[in-house]
Amino acid sequence: MRTLVFESLKNYTPPAGRRGLSWALTMNLWAKIWSTIVYMRQTLGHRYGGVWSVNPRGTSQKCSACGERGYRIERPGSREERVGGEYFYCPHCGSELHADVNAARNIIEVQQPSTVAGGTGT
Repeated sequence: MRTLVFESLKNYTPPAGRRGLSWALTMNLWAKIWSTIVYMRQTLGHRYGGVWSVNPRGTSQKCSACGERGYRIERPGSREERVGGEYFYCPHCGSELHADVNAARNIIEVQQPSTVAGGTGT
């Protein structure tokens, strides 16, 4: 595996009631995990650790096949929009796949145009 791509949580704001000590500890833990992954990758000889952080904005609504806006559905074959549905459907091209797979493909797409290793995609 040459490159690891993660969602940047830098601009994420937690839901109301989750902004206390537990949120601060969670973000501190995430920073430690991030730095450990970079360190381990560098130790294995990967330049800059081969770790990227990208802005995940819109990656769960955009179709990874055609780029148009789609929506979540509960199960394959369903066309009823469902908030938090497990699958993604694009009415423009008919693409239907697991929502996490769709978002992951979009995150990779966001990272690829970046030219600075170890940097942040747009």
